[in-house]
Amino acid sequence: MEQVRVDAFDVLRKLKGSEQLFANPKPLLQMIAEELYRVARVSFETQSAPGGQAWPPLSLRYAKWKSKRFPGRGILRLRGQLIRSLKRGIEKNSAWVSEGPLAHAAVHQYGFNGTVTVPAHTRKIVKRSTFEHTMESGKRKRILRSQGVTQVRAHSRHMRIPARPTMGFPLDSQERVAQDIKDLITAPYGGK
Repeated sequence: MEQVRVDAFDVLRKLKGSEQLFANPKPLLQMIAEELYRVARVSFETQSAPGGQAWPPLSLRYAKWKSKRFPGRGILRLRGQLIRSLKRGIEKNSAWVSEGPLAHAAVHQYGFNGTVTVPAHTRKIVKRSTFEHTMESGKRKRILRSQGVTQVRAHSRHMRIPARPTMGFPLDSQERVAQDIKDLITAPYGGK
């Protein structure tokens, strides 16, 4: 017959020192903040949400443009602003992770489907560069031909950006933190 026994005095002895741990939760909160930060970084590396669901692919048009100008860079890694802006910390009784003050962070976390107003602006248009041979040196010389400046009126356009979440607290991370907390509670008293 399989039996599990729990000695109440043994449990109380193991938990006796834990009131100090909970009186100063800073080490626990720091551990949680580090886990949240790790989850966010892994999301960028695996191009998936914290729960493991793959991010939606880029649109064909944008993927073609990006592969031409920024080959080998993953989704949400054009210039690396989002991943570099990741911060973590603790405040009072909370642990947090943030992508900083970047305006587009929330758009990627939650997605966006709506109309955007584009203010009037000036756009410089440049033709592609051409090459000419020079008679003196026999070498090719690159020449940029400017087409001029165009005034663009204020207008609105529809945008649809799917959610590609980077921050969250998935179940496996919660279990990892719970196990670490259990280890902290029981470690000074002879283990589990």
